[in-house]
Amino acid sequence: MVLGICDTPKVLEVMNIVNIIITIIRIVVPIVLLFSLTFKLVNASTKNDEDALASIKKKAVPSIIAAALIFIVPVLVNLIVSVSFPNSEYTKCIANISNNTIQDIYTDKEDKLVSKAEETLNINDYINAKNYLTNIKDDSKRESYEARLEEVKKLIDEARAVTADGYVDKDYGTGKWVYHNLGSEELKKYTSSPMAFAEYVPEYAVSSGDSLPLIIFLHGLGHTMYQNDNVTCLSSSCLLNSIHVKTIERWGETGLKNIPAIMMAPHLEYQDWSNSISMATIKAIIEYSRDKYNVDTNKVVLMGHSHGSYGVPKVYTKAPDLFSALIMTSGSNPEATKEQKAALQTVPLKGFSEDNGNHRRMIGFFESIGRIDDLTIYKGERHDGTPARALTTDEDGDGISDLIYWALSQSK
Repeated sequence: MVLGICDTPKVLEVMNIVNIIITIIRIVVPIVLLFSLTFKLVNASTKNDEDALASIKKKAVPSIIAAALIFIVPVLVNLIVSVSFPNSEYTKCIANISNNTIQDIYTDKEDKLVSKAEETLNINDYINAKNYLTNIKDDSKRESYEARLEEVKKLIDEARAVTADGYVDKDYGTGKWVYHNLGSEELKKYTSSPMAFAEYVPEYAVSSGDSLPLIIFLHGLGHTMYQNDNVTCLSSSCLLNSIHVKTIERWGETGLKNIPAIMMAPHLEYQDWSNSISMATIKAIIEYSRDKYNVDTNKVVLMGHSHGSYGVPKVYTKAPDLFSALIMTSGSNPEATKEQKAALQTVPLKGFSEDNGNHRRMIGFFESIGRIDDLTIYKGERHDGTPARALTTDEDGDGISDLIYWALSQSK
C-alpha cells in the first residue's frame, strides 16, 4: 500500500465523514428533486394549468433520470473500482470504512506502540504510546494498555535511578565527580521536577570554604537520557562519559593547577536544553551550588559541547541574567535567531570547534552574530576532544588554563 491510508486512521476518519456526506447527498438530493417535481405537478393539476403541466411533463424525464443517476452512480463507481482493483487501499479501507474499522486500526497501532515501549524502555516510546491512548474509545482496551504502560513507567523509573560504577567517586587527582539521580533530593528544594546531575568539586574548595565561580557544562545529544534505545544512557556512565572525563583526565595529565571552579553537569532528558524542565533544573543547580558551596553567582559560566553548544544560546537568551560568560564547543548551531543576535552582542563568549562538518556550522553561527573573531578552529582535533583541548590549553605556561582564566575573570 503505497499511500499508507489504511494505516492512517486520522485520514480514514476524514474519509468516513466524506462518505457520510456523499451518502446523504445521494439520498436527499433525489428525494428533493422528485418531491419538487411532484409538488409542481399536483399544483398545476389543481389549477388546471395546461401550460404548466406541459412544461412539467417536458422536465419530468430529465429530472427522474438525474435523480436516478445521483442515487445510483456513486454505488456503481464504488462497485466498479472494488471489482477492478480488489487489492487497492480504496477497496480495503475507504469503500468499507466504518467507525469500528477505524477503531480497529487505532487499537492495532496502540498495541504496536505499547509493545515497542515494553521492549525498549525508552521514555519517548512510552510518551508516544501514552499520548496515543486518547484515540482508544473502548474502555476495557484502554485500561488494559494503561496498565501495561504503568509497568513500563515503573521499569523506566527504576532504570533512571541506576548509577554506574567507574566514573562516580573516582579520584581524578583534583577532585571527584558525584552523580545525583533523577529527581534528586538535592534539587527538590528548588524545583518540583529536577533532572539528574553530576557535580565536580575541587577537594580544596570543600575545606577552604572559598567563594568559587561555577561552570555549568551542557553535554551532547549522544549522552541524553533515553536517546534511541540505549539503556546505558539512563545512568551516570552516559553523562560522565568521554566528554567530561576526558576534560578532567587531560587536566591531570597536563599538570595544570586545580580547576579554580565548581563544575555542574545536568543530565538532559528530552533533547531540549531550553525547555521548562531543563531551565528549571539549571536555575536550581545555581541555587543549590550557591547554598552548598558559597558559589559566586556573579561568576557563572555556561559551557556546552555539541548539542550542548546548540543549547547555550537558547538557554542564555531565556535567562541572560544568570550567566557571566559563555563557551561553545563543536556545535552544529544554525544561524542565530533575531533574539539570539540581540542577546549575544556584548556577553563574553568563546567558541571552539574541530575542523570537520561542525566547524562550518559554527562559523556560520558566529558570523551571524558578528563575532567570528571569538571562534577558534582546532585542525586535526576529534569531536569529543575539543572541549578538553579548549579547557586545558596553557599557552603562557603559567599552569592555569587560558580559557578558564578568561572565563572566570568575567563577572556580571
